[in-house]
Amino acid sequence: MTAVAEWLDTCAGSRCVVHIDPFDPFAAQPGGLSAVQLAGQVAESGSVLVYWYGFDSPVEQAWALAEITQRTSKPLTCLDVLVTDETGQGMNGDLGVGTTPGTGFGVVLANVKERVIANCDQLGRDLIRTYDGKRLPNGQQGGLRFTRRQQVPPL
Repeated sequence: MTAVAEWLDTCAGSRCVVHIDPFDPFAAQPGGLSAVQLAGQVAESGSVLVYWYGFDSPVEQAWALAEITQRTSKPLTCLDVLVTDETGQGMNGDLGVGTTPGTGFGVVLANVKERVIANCDQLGRDLIRTYDGKRLPNGQQGGLRFTRRQQVPPL
């Protein structure tokens, strides 16, 4: 994370893209940044941020948006997908088994054009349609739920 933070200084005035997919989003080396801290710094720098995250409980949807919002004044977009059971809901799942109802994944984007957000939104909706009516690997009826959230700082 430290190397990327240092590299950001060389991107000033240019269009850099940083993709973060952390194993532990809050771990930091001594004197270094955690993944969520770096995400805030990337967004604040004006570089494009693509922050990938997972969750294993429906209440954890958009957790990365909440964390990164605390670290930047830039507008953020969060798009995520939740695996649901036959009721359209989920429960606490096992992120190691990505098809368990209640698990999911998402991205937080910063400093991207509206066209990029619209394309990602369409991809999420197409993914939902593709899985509509399908059974989960354990045989139960399930589905996916797509959510888009925007976080715009107050004026």
